[in-house]
Amino acid sequence: MYHSANITSEQQLQDMLSGTVNMSKYRLFFAVEELGGEAHSEVSKAGLMDMRPSPAEIGASGDTQAAYDAGTSIGASLGNLGFNTEWGPCADLSLLIDGNLVSDISYGSDPGVVSEMLASMVRGLKDGNIYSCLKYFPGEGSVSADPAQGMASSERGREELSAGELAVYRAGIEAGAEIVLVGNASYPNVVGDNTPACLSPVITSDLLRGELGYQGIVIAGPLNEAAVSAYYASAEAAVKALQAGADMVFCPENFEEARQGVLDAIGEGKLSEDEINQCLLRIYRVKYPE
Repeated sequence: MYHSANITSEQQLQDMLSGTVNMSKYRLFFAVEELGGEAHSEVSKAGLMDMRPSPAEIGASGDTQAAYDAGTSIGASLGNLGFNTEWGPCADLSLLIDGNLVSDISYGSDPGVVSEMLASMVRGLKDGNIYSCLKYFPGEGSVSADPAQGMASSERGREELSAGELAVYRAGIEAGAEIVLVGNASYPNVVGDNTPACLSPVITSDLLRGELGYQGIVIAGPLNEAAVSAYYASAEAAVKALQAGADMVFCPENFEEARQGVLDAIGEGKLSEDEINQCLLRIYRVKYPE
């Protein structure tokens, strides 16, 4: 995962990515957030590609072709630089009138309109050979607090999610999104407590895997945000995320502790090798489709 701070020039970026390729015998995901608009476009910030319109602007236009064109143009630019994964698009509905965390990267508040926009963007990226990572499941457009700063909760219930946010995610999944990022907000009216979404089996296993039937890659996190790290040690968070149904954990606060925690959990029977193998199979089906 790369940010504008990692980028000084096109040659430096290409050298960095190609050098990382040579460090691994496995195919890697090279991800960056380049969604359009100033706040969430890391490569554009570094001056290596033109800034595209924000998802909010595209959504307001009602032009699904513009969403597709954004996907193809962003995908082509990222691919030329060596990236293969878009850290997006955002599949959340922008629901709070007074502002929310996704207002500039959401395509809007209408599930039908947003579904069409999202699906078009995903297809555009896919046609450019770029993986999509839908975020932040099940939807942070009803959350006013920032999970990076502490607990952030939504009052949405399961029926509301099913009719709204989940319908949008379904459209993105059906369009071919390879990855879904489960976020860190809490949904007490769905889960029954304030467990962050990425650590909850109700959210990942019941809603995403069950109700939506999603069989692609699930990433949990970022686990270093305060909504998780203030309440769970790195090892505990990583294990809980995998137990909840995730395949990968993103940005644990302490990587070595998280890794060791997973190994210990397998040794203690809290995670089975078969569960880990199923995670790897889902990852490998994307990395090695042939």
